[in-house]
Amino acid sequence: MKTNWIALPLLLSSIGYAQRPTAPIAAWEAQLNTDPADSKLRGRLIREYFRMSRTSPSAEAARIGHILWLVNYMPEAEILGEPSSTVSHPGTEYEAVKAAWSQQIYAHPTPQTLANAANFFRPLEIARSIDLLTNARAIEPSNWLWVTMLGEMYAFQIVGLTDLNQNGLPIRADPARANSPEVARVKAMLLASQDRELLTVVSNAFKSRAMIAAVISGQQESMSAFVKQLNQNMPIAQH
Repeated sequence: MKTNWIALPLLLSSIGYAQRPTAPIAAWEAQLNTDPADSKLRGRLIREYFRMSRTSPSAEAARIGHILWLVNYMPEAEILGEPSSTVSHPGTEYEAVKAAWSQQIYAHPTPQTLANAANFFRPLEIARSIDLLTNARAIEPSNWLWVTMLGEMYAFQIVGLTDLNQNGLPIRADPARANSPEVARVKAMLLASQDRELLTVVSNAFKSRAMIAAVISGQQESMSAFVKQLNQNMPIAQH
């Protein structure tokens, strides 16, 4: 049997995920009661509840509660930029966190806050994620992090990504999204763009996580063809 080396990291991640030992959640929650602003501890709980949430509604409710606290009081917290702080299905939980982020991006529009909000909106409103990262890059154009995140977000949109696991590896992608008129417009925009920095990141994203998503949804061939065309149209670097 031929080994699929692109999908292998996803498999290994899943194996490690299943073998993870049980965390001392009760002790962490008790500790957090004495120091609510401990974002690292709250992050540990969010990650652990995320791991449990696919089979436990109570874990999902607890995870959302911690996310909401951080969005409201510490919107630049590192954990809010991770996949474990997203909500990949519509509903009351999504709307509650969305409302909190919608307030923060206007009240405290720092690049990190905008990037964390972009992470949240990625599964269900990826065009909004792209707008937020575009704004972060405009505020801080010399920071390579924002163009890196923006380029990968475009790649995620093009491939129809809908979910990442806790380790940041794709686990779902929707071919219907990838073949939508909106994605066709995005592809055309990128092919006509002279933004070499951004295009380089988009191309590189298809060497890693974006291409894993393409394999999952059976789009590897079409995505490879798009990247080839993107590289052929790449503007010449200015010296």
